[in-house]
Amino acid sequence: MLNQSLKHARQSQPRKTLIIPMEIVERELNGYLLLMLEAVSHGWQCFIGTKKEIFTHMQDLPKGVVFLKSLTTADIKVTNALKEAGHVPVSQDVEGLIYTSMEEFATVRFHEDSVKNAAKIFFWGDVQRDAVAGFFPHHESRMIATGSPVADTWHQDMAPFYQERIEDIRKRFGKYILIPSSFGTANHFMGKRGNAKLMKREKFVDEAKEEEFYEFWEAYESHLEKMFEAFLDILPELSRAFPDHEIIVRPHPSESHETWKEATKNSDNVTVIFEGVVAPWLLGADAILHWGCTTGLEGYLMGKPVVAYNPSTPEEDEKFEHKLPHSISIVKRTKAETLEALKEVVAAPDTVLQNYPEVAKGHQELGRWVMRTDDEKDSAARLMDEIEKLEIAPAAYQPFARKKDPLKERVLQSVAGVFDLVRPALKVLPARIRHAVESRAYGRHKTRNIDPQVFENSARKLAEIKGKHGVSTVKIHDNLFWVKPAE
Repeated sequence: MLNQSLKHARQSQPRKTLIIPMEIVERELNGYLLLMLEAVSHGWQCFIGTKKEIFTHMQDLPKGVVFLKSLTTADIKVTNALKEAGHVPVSQDVEGLIYTSMEEFATVRFHEDSVKNAAKIFFWGDVQRDAVAGFFPHHESRMIATGSPVADTWHQDMAPFYQERIEDIRKRFGKYILIPSSFGTANHFMGKRGNAKLMKREKFVDEAKEEEFYEFWEAYESHLEKMFEAFLDILPELSRAFPDHEIIVRPHPSESHETWKEATKNSDNVTVIFEGVVAPWLLGADAILHWGCTTGLEGYLMGKPVVAYNPSTPEEDEKFEHKLPHSISIVKRTKAETLEALKEVVAAPDTVLQNYPEVAKGHQELGRWVMRTDDEKDSAARLMDEIEKLEIAPAAYQPFARKKDPLKERVLQSVAGVFDLVRPALKVLPARIRHAVESRAYGRHKTRNIDPQVFENSARKLAEIKGKHGVSTVKIHDNLFWVKPAE
């Protein structure tokens, strides 16, 4: 694999094009690299970057298939603009795995006016596909369960890809228990009710459904706040119960880190850190403790023992529980039971399926939610088989100058960069300006830059593991890369 300089891009030839904008780099990059490697093996060229960079330069990129992360109300303008510009939108909801109900997933994550613009809509499994098809039956023919390339990175055969990083983490922290937090709603970077405010501001839910949805959401937020407080409360006891382990808290990308740090300031063996992709942190852990977190499921698929602390009532579970990640977890209701279960699985991690039949039962249901790669081609290959069926004209890439943000945008980004310092002063500003600064500060917090060396190394290592040779990568601009067949 060659990391060519941009000047060599002028030698390109017309190819079919796949374009992938990313929202959260740590969550999405490696899975999408797998998809791009598959596309390159079909002779395609690919462009990947942060959403901001991709959408800023969309008119400069060759016309092609644009792989979107969602088809919500907020995506209507995006899908309309892409079609008008000659691109072909497709989508797979990157958050389309963990929801309190499939009705909520189908009605909140999809909107008729976005759905109708997508040439194909891909799903992690049959459960999600069938639920959405039930709400949009006239679009069912374009809905396909393929599995997710993000989930392809969760399988145990990917361990060699992460090995160097696993060893580095273990050198730094020794033995550890990982807590991947799912409390972005209860502990939001934008403060109390921050998530709801953003959804309302961005008109996340169709107007006709707003009243019903936000009535549910308020109750859901209250429940998550209760679960979050329970996790803050168990941390000191967890720290004392495992004096020879580090307790590593990995906040959700939407979360404030300060609340966790304040709660753990008197515990010497607790670290609050969000760093890189989560997979090597899972693979290096002795056990995982969570509540309703996709990462708990990811850890299970990587062969790790997973415990869920869930101090809910049965009535609350019925309304608010994230059932899929709990189905493959050892679920405990009290602090004492949770600590005891963690001690058991740390001592004997290979006995979970034997000792907990409910986890074995959950394992049997997984294939309907997350299409597996055990006995068939992986999700990236299935996706590319479907994308290949679309009518796409080959197009050549021509280098272009990076667009400079307008002065207004640069000012807002500068203020957002020191958000914690200026937050008190924002209260006196007009709501429109305050909201603009807050949304950019949240975007900076959630969407990290793409490290070019990490990108190149990850692409190279994944190509070796998957046997995808003859691939080159080019950094076009900061946070924007070109992946193509070597020429």
